Amino acid sequence: MTAGAEQHLLTMLQNLTIRDAQINAPAMAALSKDDWDWVIRRANAHRLLPLLYVSMSRQQKMSEAPLDIQEHLSDAYRRAHFRQLRIGREIVLLHRILKQQNIPHMFLKGSVLSQAFYPQEMVRPMRDLDIIVPQGTERAAQECLLAQAGGAIDQYQHLSPSEAEGEKHLPPVWSPNCVIPVEVHSRLFGPGTLPNRADIDGYMADFWSRVGTFRIATETAPCPVTSDVLVHAICHGVYDHDLNVGPLVIHDIRNLVKSDDIEWHQVWNDLTRLQAVRGGVLLLQLAGLSQDHAAFSALPSDRSNISTNVPLDVINACHRLMLQDMDKRHDVRLAADLAEKSVGARLRFVLAKVFPNKQTILTRRTMRGQQAKSGVYPVLWMWFLWVRGQDFLRVNVFSSHSQPTTGAVTQLRKWLVSETVDGQ
Repeated sequence: MTAGAEQHLLTMLQNLTIRDAQINAPAMAALSKDDWDWVIRRANAHRLLPLLYVSMSRQQKMSEAPLDIQEHLSDAYRRAHFRQLRIGREIVLLHRILKQQNIPHMFLKGSVLSQAFYPQEMVRPMRDLDIIVPQGTERAAQECLLAQAGGAIDQYQHLSPSEAEGEKHLPPVWSPNCVIPVEVHSRLFGPGTLPNRADIDGYMADFWSRVGTFRIATETAPCPVTSDVLVHAICHGVYDHDLNVGPLVIHDIRNLVKSDDIEWHQVWNDLTRLQAVRGGVLLLQLAGLSQDHAAFSALPSDRSNISTNVPLDVINACHRLMLQDMDKRHDVRLAADLAEKSVGARLRFVLAKVFPNKQTILTRRTMRGQQAKSGVYPVLWMWFLWVRGQDFLRVNVFSSHSQPTTGAVTQLRKWLVSETVDGQ
């Protein structure tokens, strides 16, 4: 497929899943089978098939798609509905297990968003369930779930909680009925996610002081208050993932801001502490909030100019990032990381990637579809070096063919980091 043809399909998918713009019916009817296959693959990689079904149905464009595509989207929507019902049951069971052991906890991200903020929960699919517990209780929570929930996941059995020290979450385990993986978090933000000056400890102290709840079936489960759900969505989508989480983050924001529970002054105060104001402004604008929305009216006076200061090329870069090829997202981030560093920093970065610890190598083996068999480090390292060398070689070759996406990451990061330089 030519670059022009791919861009045409990307624009159509962006209009359906990000901009919510009307689609030209003749243009959609002119798509070939290969075009539709590409759209379905890209949408599926970003968990967009239920949303695509809803968007096309609302625009009355479903009849413009081939019959097999219509059936595929309809089936994806139905399956998402039944899966969400099963996941809802798992959330209830997980809450009961942790509550019985007196372990404080809150559900994060998709579990809260889909159940409490989306009018149709099946439009917000999840790959896993995220639960945060206070630091120091994560191992107890993990052992509790291993004993009373679905047990360990084969792919991660070689990892132990001690080897996840300093990371956001422990190795995933199964939910009670093995429906979906569960990640136990002790931190909201990964290492290096936010600028060095971010007051994460201060924010987390306040985060745990204001626990909210959401209703699921006939029960209630704990979650962050709505303002904190929004702050986390911003930091996770923009700073933790360079927007490669896909267009669902835009719909998360759109559904969140409909709530009357958001304390906008608190949101901006927290984003200021976390050095993430620009990320907040960016996502709110991408979600389509107008300049007279209460969100922008609450911006601190010394930051109010940001709301009108997101360059169009940054907006366009974000649209590209949200629908990037997920098979190449790690290559894109690696290429962007390398491009940003000086020669000396680049060498240190490469050395850190080339000489990992043993558990990192074993995890890499499972990600490559191989068994995580233990062995002496030199043997494992030789295998890893071969694989990592291919990664760096591929990035070097691949970057020339994917410069727009890699450049989009760099463009986004440069605009974000200027907040810590000029205070805006």
